[in-house]
Amino acid sequence: MNANFSAPFVYTGLTLNQKNIVIILSLSLQLLVLLVYKDFVAFFSIFFATAGAVAADILLTYLGENRFHFNFDSLTIGLISGFFLPVSLGFVASFCISFFAFTLVCAVFGGRGSNWINPVMFAVCIAYLAYPEVFHAISLNLEKLQRNGTVFSVLQLSDLHVIKQDQEITSALNSVFLHGIGVTLPEGYISLLVRISSPIPAFRYNILTLLSSIILFSFRIIPKMQSVAFLGTYGILVWLFPWFPDLGSVASGDMLCAFLTSGVLFTAFFVLPESGSSPRTKTGRCIYGMLTGVFAFLIAGPGFSAIGIPFAVLAGNIFTPLIESAEQKLYRRKRMKYDFEN
Repeated sequence: MNANFSAPFVYTGLTLNQKNIVIILSLSLQLLVLLVYKDFVAFFSIFFATAGAVAADILLTYLGENRFHFNFDSLTIGLISGFFLPVSLGFVASFCISFFAFTLVCAVFGGRGSNWINPVMFAVCIAYLAYPEVFHAISLNLEKLQRNGTVFSVLQLSDLHVIKQDQEITSALNSVFLHGIGVTLPEGYISLLVRISSPIPAFRYNILTLLSSIILFSFRIIPKMQSVAFLGTYGILVWLFPWFPDLGSVASGDMLCAFLTSGVLFTAFFVLPESGSSPRTKTGRCIYGMLTGVFAFLIAGPGFSAIGIPFAVLAGNIFTPLIESAEQKLYRRKRMKYDFEN
């Protein structure tokens, strides 16, 4: 006689490994673009960084459980780390830094799944401290930008890549779509959106990052609270104080330019949602995102920073244990009050 027993709970969402697979697939489009442009150095730099994190995870699992086990979480962390490491770092250094950062985060900062330090940004900061010369900030003529107020003038004076169709696409968008709502898009933003010439792959293809974020949010792969709070806080501060600490000009900052440089979008959609270093509740995630946005503004400024955002994320990570501790105390007080009244 066969008996069918129903489980008390049915989980309809994706598993952690399935979510990691979706994230990896969403990033594979950028890897494909690297191959199309024959940027094999960047491709293999990402590959070796990924291999470093996976090797560290396999080694730690074997030492702790005496068995070999592959985890998609380490593959995702290594892949994202590779996108943030400059290609001029070298294959061996990318592997070693990714390996060391993953190992140290797991061994010292809470362990796998409960780490309060983001392993991706931790690896980037280690790379910066070891090889600061490979983190070339995008050359930005602030005086020219303050005087003309256009990104296109900065693109012309710097080493940033300007696509040939920038003016045509901008003109078409303004005349067809934006004219009716009274908005004019200046020239230069299309180039920042499509491709930026940067040694850091995470900075390059903002349009692909945005497309990937749509996929991740649509399938509920990542929580959106900290990403929205981070972008909102950072964007508002950039708009309010564009030349901080010079407060001579207020409420005239370029949020779009700030979002499209320094890897801000890549950080918001692929780094901040990392479950280990992010608070568990929506309120905690919102506070974490806002704090990281404040630190990003103070460290990276209005954009065009090669290393500001990684240090801002680590600064926000410091408050993650404090946020979770405060939430636990608040929950216990509410629980005690409920038990007392009932």
